[in-house]
Amino acid sequence: MLPPDEYRAVFECTGVDVDGRKEKLTLRFLSLERRLRTYVTFVKKIPGFGQLPRIDQEKLFKGGKKSAVDKESQNKIDPSIEHA
Repeated sequence: MLPPDEYRAVFECTGVDVDGRKEKLTLRFLSLERRLRTYVTFVKKIPGFGQLPRIDQEKLFKGGKKSAVDKESQNKIDPSIEHA
């Protein structure tokens, strides 16, 4: 795997994703988007959630989302990959 600065230089000059980094990140982002959509659907179905003040909805949503996404993502992300 190329260091980030070399990867960027090659990608900018050629447009070629030489080590598949862009494709991997795209797949991760799509997976994250699906999980977030599922979470939003779940939260909207919680009885009484819609009647809470907006600020409380946001706090609960953000806190729960972070927890759920962090737990699910822990084992899926390769810590050796440096994100550009």
